[in-house]
Amino acid sequence: MCIDSRCSIFTGQSINAQTVKRDTTTKVKQIEEVVLVGVQKKKKEEITQAVSVVGGEELTRMSASSTGITNMLQGKMSGLQVSTNSGKPGEPGSIRIRGAVNVSSVLGASDPLFVVDGIYMTQRQFNAIPASDIESVTELKDAASTAVYGARAANGVIVVTTKRGKSGKPSIVYDTRFGFAFKPKDKNFTMMNTSQKIQYENEMSGLGINPNPVYTSEEAALLLANDHDWSKDILRNSTIQYHNLSIRGGSETNSYFVSLGYDSDSGILQELDGFKRYNARFNFDQKITDKLKMGFDFGIVNTKTQDQRFSYNALSPFYSIYTLNPYETIYDSDGSFNPTTNSINPIDLRRNELTTDWRTRFNAQISGTYEFF
Repeated sequence: MCIDSRCSIFTGQSINAQTVKRDTTTKVKQIEEVVLVGVQKKKKEEITQAVSVVGGEELTRMSASSTGITNMLQGKMSGLQVSTNSGKPGEPGSIRIRGAVNVSSVLGASDPLFVVDGIYMTQRQFNAIPASDIESVTELKDAASTAVYGARAANGVIVVTTKRGKSGKPSIVYDTRFGFAFKPKDKNFTMMNTSQKIQYENEMSGLGINPNPVYTSEEAALLLANDHDWSKDILRNSTIQYHNLSIRGGSETNSYFVSLGYDSDSGILQELDGFKRYNARFNFDQKITDKLKMGFDFGIVNTKTQDQRFSYNALSPFYSIYTLNPYETIYDSDGSFNPTTNSINPIDLRRNELTTDWRTRFNAQISGTYEFF
């Protein structure tokens, strides 16, 4: 910005005042680095413990086993506690800032406030944002940094800034990751096969502990013919994949950003599509005059999760793995499902008692800025 015959040139944190006639620095003044926090202005060293920032590039370097932003933040920010609620594909973890816990019984009462590009979101909506679309994640921890958000920021604030266009030639980026997951092997024990289980039951019958009589050789032969491993009938190795294509560019007066993404986690239960997500984002910024700028944002996220309707306590497929006998068949002789000694059949539950959850979220906003001075 030139005034009369002098110019102010900003370089880093210094201001060098130069005259037009001579190319020498006549005065140098160091400026202290400051950060705007809510409605206050503080020196950077004063809020080091109150604000943490993670860049989007660091999130994209996470392993393919993470399909949600919540789990990707584990161990990335001081004062941020992330715990996994369950092992279900796509299930968001639980976030607590500085251990904040609300005594209210309302679901999510202890969650921090999530703000994405100025829009308030729930934790599930926040978790649906693809990592490749994120420019930075900021954690606000103390009262001064969260003041502008009011009482709803009592548990802290997570502020997300998504990527926008940049002037220059179009930049095309394709990001992909692949992975797998499986149930770890039991270290302290192994499940009996039919031969071992028959021997065990016969020994218990001989001691009078098992009320059933000792199996005859014919009965044992029939049971041995039905031998199978329930874990192989129920579980599998899951496949995890992530794909994201983005285009970023612009000119001196406008910029744009477009991204398309797909990721999935099949889960370790056979025949189920554990988690699938499709997403698309587009934003465009236009400089109309030197003082007037307009922006447009649009995004859509579609998620699908599939699970067994009854998957807890005795109805859990993992309960069946550890309690059903290896000689109990899946089907009876007439082709119907065998009710088993637990009065449930995990294969029957998996095929006929499913829950499918579809969620689609649209968000769009138009913004404008005008510089009066």
